[in-house]
Amino acid sequence: MNKIEITYFFKEDVTYISLCDEKSSIGDEEFQDGVVLYRGDNNKVSGVEILNFSGFKESKITLSVEQSLDFTTTFRELHMLISLRDIMFVDPEQFESTCKEWGIRVQKISSKLDESPSINIPLSSKDVHNLSLTNC
Repeated sequence: MNKIEITYFFKEDVTYISLCDEKSSIGDEEFQDGVVLYRGDNNKVSGVEILNFSGFKESKITLSVEQSLDFTTTFRELHMLISLRDIMFVDPEQFESTCKEWGIRVQKISSKLDESPSINIPLSSKDVHNLSLTNC
């Protein structure tokens, strides 16, 4: 499986999980409330968008009747990061120090004025073993 990227957009309260390098083309909300599955040309799920993530209480994303992804640790870490949003852009050094103290890796912080502030975090190593998808 390719590297999974998780991006959280603060203004929109949306989390996007890219499951492969393929660009998604079709979105539908058929399996879980507040979750949009994006499918590529081969009809495999290439991305997952979670609307209203700060209120999202699930840890598993259902892709089909037979397939789901468990993001328990990663989602817990992301909710912890969201709780730090007040210092994230005001005091980035304290934010990064707190993340390091909590053992959460943050790959990128974007605060450009023309974009929505967002963070990218890698999938937690505790959740990697739960993934059984094939490459898209």
